[in-house]
Amino acid sequence: MLEILSILSLILIFIFSIRAFYIFYNNKVELREIAGIYFLESLTYNLYFFILIFILFYFIILLNIYNGYIVLNFTNNYKIIFSHIPKYLSIAIVEEFIFRILLFASLIHYISNKNALIFFTSVLFSLYHFPTNGVYFVSYFLAGIMYGYSFVKFQFILIPTGIHFSWNFIQGAIFGFPVSGIQSEGFLNISIIPDEIYNGGSQGPEGSLFGIMIRLAIILLIYFLPSKQTINF
Repeated sequence: MLEILSILSLILIFIFSIRAFYIFYNNKVELREIAGIYFLESLTYNLYFFILIFILFYFIILLNIYNGYIVLNFTNNYKIIFSHIPKYLSIAIVEEFIFRILLFASLIHYISNKNALIFFTSVLFSLYHFPTNGVYFVSYFLAGIMYGYSFVKFQFILIPTGIHFSWNFIQGAIFGFPVSGIQSEGFLNISIIPDEIYNGGSQGPEGSLFGIMIRLAIILLIYFLPSKQTINF
């Protein structure tokens, strides 16, 4: 059932994206105007999120080691970390452009309530990742919530892009976990005993209950951080 819904979501995403391009062209809208591409204003926020995500993933590593679910070795190869930057950055840029720019622009005419818009695009975001069970679906849904909510609140596309990049980069390039079911070669070389609570097995921590807790912690931080209207840089 989830697989069929995922295929249908891909079709909807394609249709909505084409419509968004038509809207941009027809209304002569500049990308900078709708995306809020302001690097310096976004840098402070993204630093907060990077630090938080690193600490939370470090906590997951410690829990897994303590409970015997992970055996790790250091590679002592720092180049591995930096070699992954283009891959994870391009994934974050493309997915955030599609889900936060194209889909928001296409659907805002039909779903005027921003909370409902975030909810709907988060469902599409989750199905886009072809979840195979309820835990995966909820985790990716919450990922869509944290990216969409950060975009609506801060009005900078670079903030959800930064959160997205930080999550994948820290999970894969630094701690060596699989990312969205794809094996990663990170600074830590880990052997995982799959567990739905602690590590998500082949899906990575984002497919675990602790991964869901990390999503919720980030959403909570987004809630408490001041928006661009009240913060002074």
